[in-house]
Amino acid sequence: MAKLYIIGNGLDLHFGLKTGTKDFENCLHNQRVYGFHGDALDVLNSYGVDWSDYEQSLCNLDIDEIMVENEIYPDYLSDHEYDRDSGISNMNNLTINLRVAINNALQKMIEDADEALEVLKETGTPIRLFQSGDVIISFNYTLTLELLFEIPTNIRIYHIHGLGSSGGPLIFGYQKGLYTEQWIGAYNEDQDFYITKQRETVYDFYQSWAKQYQLQPLAKYLSVPNNLNEVVVLGHSMGLVDAIYIEYIEQIIHPQTWNISYHDYSRISEIKKRYSFSYKFKFYEFDKLLNNYH
Repeated sequence: MAKLYIIGNGLDLHFGLKTGTKDFENCLHNQRVYGFHGDALDVLNSYGVDWSDYEQSLCNLDIDEIMVENEIYPDYLSDHEYDRDSGISNMNNLTINLRVAINNALQKMIEDADEALEVLKETGTPIRLFQSGDVIISFNYTLTLELLFEIPTNIRIYHIHGLGSSGGPLIFGYQKGLYTEQWIGAYNEDQDFYITKQRETVYDFYQSWAKQYQLQPLAKYLSVPNNLNEVVVLGHSMGLVDAIYIEYIEQIIHPQTWNISYHDYSRISEIKKRYSFSYKFKFYEFDKLLNNYH
């Protein structure tokens, strides 16, 4: 019977890849940001992003603090327009360069992981885990499955958040609506145009990190009949940021069982409370679940 495998970052960590929160922070530490003192990690930490919840931590970005520290009031006494709109240009540059730093850090972490995978590939033999007809959804950006596992020719891995080596866009961000979002009102006659435009720039930057969920592509990927009565979750935290996907998968295929790996046993009760179909859940230590199918 074919199975649906959901793969998360725990699989990469199992093979010693540096794709954890601290590893991402190290990559941010090596990124400079135009217009800011310190590296990207220092800047983001100063604005409330502590990375304790990885990408979801971006939801805590303090956009009011960014404005207080960086907004420039227009000089209405000057004869030059750039003395009035320079604040808008400055804020655009700040947010653009902060975005570039985050994206570059993510890409660097993926590239380093893929290089490590190439070494592992040369020193090991392909791992037989998947059977013909299985379906694989990977939440990772790396080539772990392609390089370390023997993948039957009829299986197409769906990298739901993108694949770093493809050069395409990567989906990285927070789940919109988990926290109270900050709001900056649109310009009106009672507000200063130049200040409002700066604030809108910061707010747009904040909003741009709201995760764009790929529900329609996911539904299309799962539309081919496979009689998927079992889901195997390897290394995925089943956290809030991806809960929309998990519930959606359940609605589409209605499997009989969800076999889920765990790293921290104390989080099992929290996971069960999060999902409407937790009565289907069976939990296993990561190594035990991997070995059950390996």
